[in-house]
Amino acid sequence: MFTMLRNPPISFAFFYATVALFLLQAFPPTGVFLMFFGAAYWSAALINIGMMGTVIEVISRSRSRSYLLVPIAFYTFGAGVFIQEIVNRAILESEINAHNDQVVISFDPTKQNLVFENYYPALTLVREFGLQSFFAGGFRASDKIRFFQLVPKQICEDLQISSADENTDLQIFDKPFRNYSPKDSDETAKGRCLLSIPARPEKSVIHVSSSDRTSNKQIGTLPVRQTQISVRTAEGESFGIRAAEASLIYPVPLPYMGCFLSSATPGWECLSGFLRGDWKAVSHQLGGRKGDLLSLAKALGLRKQAPAEVPTEGIAKFMELIPNGKR
Repeated sequence: MFTMLRNPPISFAFFYATVALFLLQAFPPTGVFLMFFGAAYWSAALINIGMMGTVIEVISRSRSRSYLLVPIAFYTFGAGVFIQEIVNRAILESEINAHNDQVVISFDPTKQNLVFENYYPALTLVREFGLQSFFAGGFRASDKIRFFQLVPKQICEDLQISSADENTDLQIFDKPFRNYSPKDSDETAKGRCLLSIPARPEKSVIHVSSSDRTSNKQIGTLPVRQTQISVRTAEGESFGIRAAEASLIYPVPLPYMGCFLSSATPGWECLSGFLRGDWKAVSHQLGGRKGDLLSLAKALGLRKQAPAEVPTEGIAKFMELIPNGKR
């Protein structure tokens, strides 16, 4: 046993280098310099190279097989954390979907108007669910509100209004179809475009607002960001559509060890952990959002369809709002 300890693998030098690098970062004068070179993330490469080197040395029989316990323990621990986070993510997804599936909002476009706090969520509903019309703007009486209507493309061409002209009241809005490739755009948006003009809703209103506040929480080791779409009807009913994003560690553990300038608590702070992937939707992802728009569409009773499949109704009413000089 002691003989083995006196003859460690040469690859252990990468572990020693990781410790030395961390100590240098803990000392602010050298730490600040190393911080600009991303030294905290060097440990991910150093440790994994050390682990692989140890395996190679054992396989080549230049070192005792007992040293295999080091990489086995390291990768087993990393795999365990990764699997546990996948399980926690699946449990959270089940909870969110169960909550959202219970939300049913009575929406009749002939009697009600959808008013969105901002137009981005509504554009996804136009693109993915063929929403014919909606309003977007603030909910206060003094806020500017615009009316958006899906119309035959020929009307937009006849109007010859540039969507880039911010000074005109009437705008051609082509953003709903920009996420498609040119070929897909021809198929899904064929014969359709979206017009927008300042107007206020005349029917019963359903307000839809996206929360800018994100609540962060930890489920085991899994970091989660939660948001909510709030829906309020003219009758005073309120609904919440939940969504969340999570960031998993990588399947191959990539540890980081380093020190940084902390903005939360001004000072020099040292941290360690595993590098994580991008934040991704916990539930169904749609239109770059976190799954809440798909649940919102289901709650409103909208069905999946391309804009080209939607009959353009309500055009006459919309055209009445256009000033004579613009028609």
